[in-house]
Amino acid sequence: KRLVESGAISGSKANAWKEAMAEEAGLAALRERAEGGDVDAMTNLGLAYIDGDHGLKDDLTQAFLWMKRAADLKEITALCWCADFYLHGKGVKKSNSRGL
Repeated sequence: KRLVESGAISGSKANAWKEAMAEEAGLAALRERAEGGDVDAMTNLGLAYIDGDHGLKDDLTQAFLWMKRAADLKEITALCWCADFYLHGKGVKKSNSRGL
C-alpha cells in the first residue's frame, strides 16, 4: 500500500490495485448503508450479488435476501425482483403464489 501511494510502484498493476481498493471501499460503504436500513442500498447490494459486481461473486441466495429486506420496506424495484426470484426459483424455493 505504502509503495503504491508513495509512487514507488506505478503502472498498470498499481492502477489495478488502486481500483480494487476503491471498489472494496465502495462495497463496504454500500453494505454499511444497507445494513443501516437504506432501502436503495439494499436493492443495489442485491443487484451487485445478481451481477457479481463490486468484487462479489454471483450469489442469487444473497441477492434474494437483500431484495426481500428492501421489498419488506416497500421498495418497488426490490418487490419486482422478489417476484421474479419466486416465479423462477432463483435463490429461493419456487413459489408461484408468492411471485404473483
